[in-house]
Amino acid sequence: MYTDDELLMISGIQHFVFCQAQWSLIHIEQEWKENRLTAEGQVLHKNVDDPFLGYRRDDVVKIYAMPIVSYSLGIYGVADCIELTPMPEHVPGKPFRHPHYPGGWGVRPVEFKHGKPKEDNADRLQLAAQAACIEEMYGINIPSGSIFYAKTRHREEVKLDPALREELQTVCREMHQRMAEKRAVIGTYGTRCKSCSLLDLCMPKLGKKESVRMYIRRNIWNSRL
Repeated sequence: MYTDDELLMISGIQHFVFCQAQWSLIHIEQEWKENRLTAEGQVLHKNVDDPFLGYRRDDVVKIYAMPIVSYSLGIYGVADCIELTPMPEHVPGKPFRHPHYPGGWGVRPVEFKHGKPKEDNADRLQLAAQAACIEEMYGINIPSGSIFYAKTRHREEVKLDPALREELQTVCREMHQRMAEKRAVIGTYGTRCKSCSLLDLCMPKLGKKESVRMYIRRNIWNSRL
């Protein structure tokens, strides 16, 4: 079990899977820079990042911006949307209870993404992390979730199977190991770099052998002295 001081952001999972150098820049070196893609993603999430926004339509309850945490995985964050549907009495498992909506509910986390489905598991792992947090917090089981992609206007259904959960545990362990070492990951140039907002900070084409912060300090700031 991790402590509060050791918790890492759930959003970092996507960064870590996409590129460990990007994750290192953001979460270890504390560097950030917006581009068109990140700005459009921020606009999308403004529509769901209101913890007071929620409603019920027929038999579906939607709850937005729910704070979540898992001390076993050492992660925390905010779930974009939690969909609640009535849980029949004959279905095995413990139902979710909500103070404002009587009865037992099944839970489905829904993650909102600006782009389109990816080839890797980055988005699915972030969704699985949200489910794992809610399961740990309320002692329930969540078999599946959804990812809504704004670019395609499509909702991808994700089965939270043992393989995906095991991959999530591995990624979380590796993130914590990297964070404990406080050692920056040096980026190497690839096709994914073109869409990264941190390309100018990472400078992967230079083939440097040190962190961005040390490179800038040694080659730029020292030259101005």
